[in-house]
Amino acid sequence: MKNNCYLLCGFKKLKILAFFFLILSIINCGKKGPLKLEPKKLPMQINISKINQIGGNIKIGFEFPEYLSDKKTKVDLSRVNKIYIYYSDKEIPSEKFRKKSKLLIKINMKNLQKKENSFLINTPFKIKNLANKKHYFAIRYSYGEKKSMLSNTESITTKIPVLPISDLKLIKERKIIKLKWSKPKLNQLNKKVENISGYDIYRKIEALNKSLNKNYFEKINKEKILYEYYEDIDTGVDGNYFYYVSTIVSNNIQSAPSNIISTKIKDIFPPEIPSNVVSFMTKGQVFLTWGKVKDKDLSYYRIYRKSTSDDEFKLIADKITKNSFKDTKIKEGKLYIYSITSVDTNGNESEQSSVVKENFQTL
Repeated sequence: MKNNCYLLCGFKKLKILAFFFLILSIINCGKKGPLKLEPKKLPMQINISKINQIGGNIKIGFEFPEYLSDKKTKVDLSRVNKIYIYYSDKEIPSEKFRKKSKLLIKINMKNLQKKENSFLINTPFKIKNLANKKHYFAIRYSYGEKKSMLSNTESITTKIPVLPISDLKLIKERKIIKLKWSKPKLNQLNKKVENISGYDIYRKIEALNKSLNKNYFEKINKEKILYEYYEDIDTGVDGNYFYYVSTIVSNNIQSAPSNIISTKIKDIFPPEIPSNVVSFMTKGQVFLTWGKVKDKDLSYYRIYRKSTSDDEFKLIADKITKNSFKDTKIKEGKLYIYSITSVDTNGNESEQSSVVKENFQTL
């Protein structure tokens, strides 16, 4: 009897498997090759790219993945609903981070700040919780009705923020904007600042030409500024210029922004006069060269020529973008006198350079 039961159960299992394969064959009828299941389209992990401390805020920069899990469908940011920031003050293995950390903040996608290819989130902390403490963060997001897995876990060791600079001043001299400020001495607990690494300068331009507008502050110094002074050279864009300074404590820790100052720029000043003009004869031509003008808004050079000291200079070449020129329209036995000017993007032209002379003779 027991053996008969085993046979009966085995027969039933075979019937179920046969029925299952029959259904699969019907679904796959007319198709060549093995059955292929459609890959799922799930939101992939966010990548945290950088964490900075800005004053009393921790700024987290991150990037969305380009594709969903099928590696074909591009991520549609309009379908991203919320961003979830998870936090811990202890190190937790990545596979356990979501369960053992706490949800610090939940943000609507529309409230995120975008800069270049990354999004930024500010998370406020109490000052006392920033004193040489290490903080761990991870992010996930909701995409339609689904949620992504947790991002990579990144950390930062924070410090008590340096008080922001409050006496930033501006002096405008021709094409140069001079910024000055005082070195901060206290942190936000009114204790003496131990180390300052330097400063960063940020600028925003509300251009008269709306297509040139930059409605966000961007860092304009390539190397960190070591002294309480900076010169910004006119960019050639007319409009309202806004500046602030941030004190650098370390590679990823800065003070909050200083007071913001502004000035209106209308470029009426010509660029530098070309210097070190040199000429020499080559076969059938006069070759001119000169030092590059360093104005940021330099557009091009103009070449002037005359044959005697009493003549007026005539423009013989315009919109020369290199600091050299070949004059081939010359005649044997004639004297040629040259001068060069520079022109900026607003059409302001410098005074003429010192002259050079060449007496053309057949070589």
